[in-house]
Amino acid sequence: MSILNFLKMTESSANTKRKLFIGGLSFNATERSLRDFISQAGKIDDSDEAVKIIVDFQSGKSKGFAFVLMESGEGAKKF
Repeated sequence: MSILNFLKMTESSANTKRKLFIGGLSFNATERSLRDFISQAGKIDDSDEAVKIIVDFQSGKSKGFAFVLMESGEGAKKF
């Protein structure tokens, strides 16, 4: 295993502990409203992809779930 592959695995494992699955979303929910709500419990990662509502690729409509990347594993544990 190369050091690059090891670093990618380590980064992936760390992100898994910070990533939240949010199900049962209203189809009217926006990434901004979800970010505002979740940030009440802890700091969300600063990246552009930290809050991602999953949409159907054909219709562009929400599938009713999202992923949120918290800044730390401790923030994710609050949920």
